[in-house]
Amino acid sequence: MSIECVAWSPDGRRLVSGAYDGSVTLWSPTDGRVLMRGNPSPVSIVWQLASSPDGRRLVRATGAKDVESLQILNAQTGATLHDLHGHSKHVHSVGWSPDGRLIASGSEDKTVRLWEPDRGTLLRTLEGHEDVVWSVAWSPHTRLLVSCSDDRTLRIWDPANGNCLHRWEVGASIHTRLSSGPATVGCLRR
Repeated sequence: MSIECVAWSPDGRRLVSGAYDGSVTLWSPTDGRVLMRGNPSPVSIVWQLASSPDGRRLVRATGAKDVESLQILNAQTGATLHDLHGHSKHVHSVGWSPDGRLIASGSEDKTVRLWEPDRGTLLRTLEGHEDVVWSVAWSPHTRLLVSCSDDRTLRIWDPANGNCLHRWEVGASIHTRLSSGPATVGCLRR
């Protein structure tokens, strides 16, 4: 099993990993014990995972062999609660809003999409990037969203209306995951 991504549960008591074979595994970080292992998929790679703020759900970004999707999973069992379809290319980044009411996803299709996780519906598509969107991150204190792209820009979005509030040219291609929470949001320049 080749692990592609990892994420902490909000309470720090569990780790979840996504693998190149499409499987999701829930781990105990204190002893390395496997708490749950989802079945591998022959057509999907798990590119990124994010835990809901209450720790009860996960969002999984997958894609390979022309299959692009997001799934909302039960964090305890790995059961699929919703399939989210809308992106036309690989989804590289996902994140829950701090209040758990929205999921943001960034994709090779140059868009950021906003989803309602309880119903599993697409709410809004944020357009403006001119290349792959590698990362999205929510502000921990406001309802703002940041995205970074290979178009050499960082953008701050207002999810309520879909407006791009700020756009920064960074002068280099950005290819990294942003983080939110107490850590500083940062990007790697190439």
